Amino acid sequence: MFLICLIPEPGAFYIMDRGHVDFERLFSLYRTGRFFVIRAKSNTKYRRRYSHPGDDPVVFDAIGPLS
Repeated sequence: MFLICLIPEPGAFYIMDRGHVDFERLFSLYRTGRFFVIRAKSNTKYRRRYSHPGDDPVVFDAIGPLS
């Protein structure tokens, strides 16, 4: 098994791909003032607050809480 240990830093941004999304870990990052960006799976449930058109290859950038 391959295990990655991150030492969270205040104000840091963490970028994660679909296969590495762990919502419990993301919530703990959020609660402690860290930021994250994910490439969500197509069936991820969230409420879009706003979005921006993306540049190739990004289709759009959506911001909002998970449902």
